[in-house]
Amino acid sequence: MKTGMIYRVGLSALILTLGVSFSAMAEAASGKRYSGRTCDQHSPETLHLKAGPYHKVIEAASTRFGVDENLVKAVITAETCFRPMAVSPKGAAGLMQLMPATARRFGVTNRYNVTQNIFAGTYYLRWLLNRYNGSVRHAVAAYNSGEGTVDRYGAGVPYRETRRYVVQVLNAFSKLRAKAELSNVYSASPERRASPQAYNIMALEKRRLDQLAIQQDRVLASKRREAEQQAQRQVRVYNQQMQQYNQKMQNYRQQLLVYQRQLQLYQQQVQQQQLAQQQGGLQYASFVQGVDENLQNFQSASYIQQAVQDAVEQVGDEIAALDGSAAAGVQMAAGGSADDRPVSKRDKDKDQGKDRKSARSTLAACKTISRKLRKATSQSDRKGVRTFYFRVGRGDTLGEIGEKTGVSLRELRKLNGMSGSRIQRGERLKVAQCRL
Repeated sequence: MKTGMIYRVGLSALILTLGVSFSAMAEAASGKRYSGRTCDQHSPETLHLKAGPYHKVIEAASTRFGVDENLVKAVITAETCFRPMAVSPKGAAGLMQLMPATARRFGVTNRYNVTQNIFAGTYYLRWLLNRYNGSVRHAVAAYNSGEGTVDRYGAGVPYRETRRYVVQVLNAFSKLRAKAELSNVYSASPERRASPQAYNIMALEKRRLDQLAIQQDRVLASKRREAEQQAQRQVRVYNQQMQQYNQKMQNYRQQLLVYQRQLQLYQQQVQQQQLAQQQGGLQYASFVQGVDENLQNFQSASYIQQAVQDAVEQVGDEIAALDGSAAAGVQMAAGGSADDRPVSKRDKDKDQGKDRKSARSTLAACKTISRKLRKATSQSDRKGVRTFYFRVGRGDTLGEIGEKTGVSLRELRKLNGMSGSRIQRGERLKVAQCRL
């Protein structure tokens, strides 16, 4: 019993190795690695289960035309994955994807009929195997791309679709045939299973399995090294990026320090300017205060000087009046004169007219009036005489009015009949007269 178990394990390993070997051969023939996304990548058990509903028809067709039933199943696997109603974009239909011309060639009336489709497809495979001297690779390539293409290029058809198709068929064929051989070994007699040949096969396949495991380990080690190298490259790139980032951050910090120093200097300058403005404001206020005090002192001195001058002039006027009164008294005491006689009104008017004419004749011509006086005054014309008036404003003094108009204080008092220097705001003063 122990020997039978060892024999079974060895045969299982043999079949698995055969399947892997055929897959590797198919990949090597295509020149490219094959991605497991098609029906041929299923396990042998799954492929046999899919082929189960059509097994009798396939077996009958393969027996009739002398084609390995596993090859027929492999072609169906690559063509439709056992879907009887499949239709390709190019117009092929049925399990073995018969084109309309191929169906007519082999007498098929309904391509979706399972029996007709399988028999015609198997017959076509037999015809191709005969054409290419039993070469499965040539026959499978011609089944996909046509015998004309294989006649031209041989087994190395340059079309990618055909090359992938050949890989799929050979891969499925190896799996299905290995499964069938395993079934045959299990059904063999105990004497055959215990024969030395079986043990030799097991030893040979064990070595192959060991070599395959070594190859897989090498592949894994190579992939691991590639992954490590890729990780190291990524780490180096990351470190470089981190160094650049740190350098940028250091530059930013230095710029920030410079900006902070500039800000401090600016704040100090602003404080100094504010302090200077405050000090300047205090100096200006003290200056204005000094000017006000000087102005007040000057006004007080001017007022005192004007008052003294007014008092002197008033005293002079009083002395003159007293002198006149004394002279008149002396004349009256001496007996009077002809001038003291009563004067009639007519004579009085004549005398006043003569006085006005004589006064007007003594006035200067108006063209002699200065422009300064004209700008500072208003004018009024009457009986050939133009009079200039000055409106007293707030804070104006008689001395200031004289400076503005260019008229002396004595003349101002004489024109306005003033004895002193008192004036009121809004008062209109005569400042000059001229002859028109």
